[in-house]
Formats: sequence, structure tokens, C-alpha cells
Amino acid sequence: MRKGVCILAGLLLLLTSCNPVPFPSTTPPPVSSPGTSSSSNTQTIRDTEHLHLIFSDTVPMEDQIAIAGFYEEVVQTVTSRFHYALTQTITGYVGGLDYAFGENNMFYQPYSPADRFMSHELLHPLLSDVLGPSPATLFHCRHNATNYYIFLNEPAIIAFDLYFMRPPRPIHLYAAPWVRQGVTLEQILRHGETLWPSQVYHPIVSFLLYLLETYPWEDFQHLWGYHEDLKQGDWENTKAAIRTAYGKDLEEIEAEWRTMLSRIDLAPEWLATIQYTNDYNHTNLAIKEDLDLFGKGLTYIQAMEQWRQQTPEATQTGIGNYWMSREPLSDLQQPEQSLASMKRYFSDLIPALAPKLALPAPKLIEIKPHFPWWGWTLIGAGVAGVLLAAIVLGFRNRRKKRAA
Repeated sequence: MRKGVCILAGLLLLLTSCNPVPFPSTTPPPVSSPGTSSSSNTQTIRDTEHLHLIFSDTVPMEDQIAIAGFYEEVVQTVTSRFHYALTQTITGYVGGLDYAFGENNMFYQPYSPADRFMSHELLHPLLSDVLGPSPATLFHCRHNATNYYIFLNEPAIIAFDLYFMRPPRPIHLYAAPWVRQGVTLEQILRHGETLWPSQVYHPIVSFLLYLLETYPWEDFQHLWGYHEDLKQGDWENTKAAIRTAYGKDLEEIEAEWRTMLSRIDLAPEWLATIQYTNDYNHTNLAIKEDLDLFGKGLTYIQAMEQWRQQTPEATQTGIGNYWMSREPLSDLQQPEQSLASMKRYFSDLIPALAPKLALPAPKLIEIKPHFPWWGWTLIGAGVAGVLLAAIVLGFRNRRKKRAA
């Protein structure tokens, strides 16, 4: 039976975890009266039209208000675009938790000031209510780096999250180098086991976000609701679903998407940042996947904290949600040294993990930024001016010689 765990859930830096909640969903933690808080009662309820939100007092009051408004805006946009009314109120716990979880009619979201306007965990129960269960064979693949499977649900959740997230994360920028180097959707879905994680999830999420940004959401609803032919392979089902939902062949829409990515300028500092974050991503996924397999009894979070405590030179090497930087990193020396320290530490802690951590991340080929059209125009005008001046000067010299 295929694993139902998705690698993309692991790409939320300490924010998206598949750990079970520490208390039953039918017995939520105690809450305070609406709009109140005290030293003995450290939670605040904020209700919106569609949501019942319970905030830890670790979340500042102004952020509670802003987050509640943001979440409600997400719900209203999704329900209006899909012409659907929620069947029940969604309950959310925000802040005060070290894990993230979304299922059925409830979600749990840690609080991070830098990433407070993200809706990943809310989108799990929201899209489940609005769209129902997602197909299991669409955009489905496996890769050897972590032995995880991915399919439509999780990358689509991330694509929706990136659609709403403020400030945005540049997923198209991160996908562009791989696509320009020849990675295709067919290669991912047919031979994903030969690729590295970022070569799989960056292009798939970018493609799904492109669908949301370019085509009517009703088309995506048809894609999500496609009835699979289980006698067909994953690639064949994905192609048929796209054709049915969008009225175009997958190859045609992929060509449009690739054209969009080809117009993105990839400055050297961005390529260096993407290279580093890919290496960081692969290292962390290897550690997170194999910790329990070697009997250390550590969770990923505990292991990272132990590394920081026992390694004097350890620094924070993370990039943020989905491990994508919003801006190119101007100085990579310190985070790269920290990442090397992390690899050494975990190779010593778990020798059997050393070969995997020693594998270098796939290198991005140098892609020079596009030269703007007006630059060529100026160069052409300059060359024409020089030629004209040379002609005029030569003509004058000939006249002088004749006169002499």
C-alpha cells in the first residue's frame, strides 16, 4: 500500500508536522471567555463568520485581529470562487504549539511573526469541505531521497497557500532553474525516484500555482474531482484529468508554464541562494526521515535543538516557510559553514546517515539573466552612430585630400 505521507508536508520549517495532536479533537484545551485573557487562562477566542479561532496569548493582540481577518478572507475567497457554502464552522488553534496539523474540521497553527499570514493548515479542512477528497493518482510520484510519495493534495495545498501568502514566496523563481535545465512534468511523474526533492516539489507546486493564477478556478475544481481510471498509470491519469478539466493537453499548458518561467531573470545572487536552500532542504529531509530509523529516539525538533546546544558554532541555517527565501541572501558564508557543521554533527551522531549527508545537492548550471530589449536597442543605436560618424569622417578626409 502506498504511503499516504507526503514529502511536501516536511518542507514546512518546524511548522507542518504529521505528528498526532497531543489531545483528542473532541477534547480541546481550555479556553477563556471571548476577547479576554489572564494569567490563569491564557487563550482568547475570536469568532468570524466561518471560523472559531482560539489564540494563545503568545500571539500579540494586533496580530490576533490581523490573522483572524486574513483567515476569514481566505475562506471567503475559496468559497466564492468555487460557489460553495461551508457545511460547518472550522475551529483553529493558533500559537502556543510546536507542531502544525489540519484535518477534518480543525487545524493547529504555530505562531511565527514573520509568517503569520499563511494558511496551509486552514486549507486542509477548508478544501476538504469545499472540494472533497482529492484523487490519489494525479501528480503522484515517489523519489528515493526520502522514500515518500506525493500526490495532488499536498502540493495543491501549498499552491493555494502561496497564492494567498503575504508577503509572497517566489516559488516560480525556485522552479525556473530546474525547468530550464530540462526537468519536465513527465520526468517527475514517471521517474521521480531519480530526482532530488527540490527537483520534484518546486516544479509541481509552481505548475499548480500557475493553474490557479491563469485559469478559472472551476477548472481546478474539475481537476480535483476527476474520476480516475485505476487501470491507467499516474502519468496517463494526470494527462487525462488536465485534458478533461482545462480542455487542453497537459503538454500545451506545460509549454505555456515553461514560457512564463523562461522570462524570469535569474541573477547570480539568486542562483547561489537557491543552490544553498536546496542543499539545506535535502540535508534536513535526510535527517528528519532517518532519525527514528537508527534508534536515537529523537524527534527532528529535539535533534536540531541538541545540535545547537552541543555545537558552539551552530547558528540558525533555516530560510523560512517552505525553505524559500523571499530575497536573495547577500552573504552565504556563515549559513554555509553552519550547514557543513550540521552535516558533520549528524554524521558523527548517526554514522549510517553519513553517506546520504555526503551526497552533494545537484548543481544549478549558470543561467545568465536576460538582457533587456531596450539594452539591445541602445547598443544598436550606438553602433549605428559610430558607423555613421566613421562614414562622415571618411567622406571629409577624402574631400580634403582632393582639395589638396
